[in-house]
Amino acid sequence: MLGAGSRQFVAPLERLAERHPQEIAVRTGLDEALAHLVEAGADLFLMPSRFEPCGLNQLYSMRYGTPPIVRRTGGLADSVVDLNAQTLADGTATGFMFDAATPQALLGAVQRALAAFREPSTWRSVQRNGMARDFRWDASAQRYLEVYAAVLARPRAAGAQA
Repeated sequence: MLGAGSRQFVAPLERLAERHPQEIAVRTGLDEALAHLVEAGADLFLMPSRFEPCGLNQLYSMRYGTPPIVRRTGGLADSVVDLNAQTLADGTATGFMFDAATPQALLGAVQRALAAFREPSTWRSVQRNGMARDFRWDASAQRYLEVYAAVLARPRAAGAQA
């Protein structure tokens, strides 16, 4: 676990890490370089945010081939495509999503992710889909230009002022 949060959540994780130093590590605070190493080296990335206006870590994770598990909120809902039969078939699945901010909902998403992990072709598909996503600004800017061009191409209503 890397990051910061409420002591009520961090303290139990620190106690677990003390009891199981070979399996669990907890590092509080911000360390961007370490965060990238963790995301690149992980099989899954948990980001169960209660709110997330944008979020970059899920984008980094997808780029590294580390499917994120996220709560459906804000920028997480905008950028991660939940794995289901349809998104697997159409090649858009990039991670795993859950709705309720509850331990049970998070556990359900983790269980779905582990089931996908046990299916190598499904897992590779989710990884590749995430790695292929383009979140660069030039892609967004191009889309804005297309929208503006479409609006400008419409005939003006009678009496409209420029």
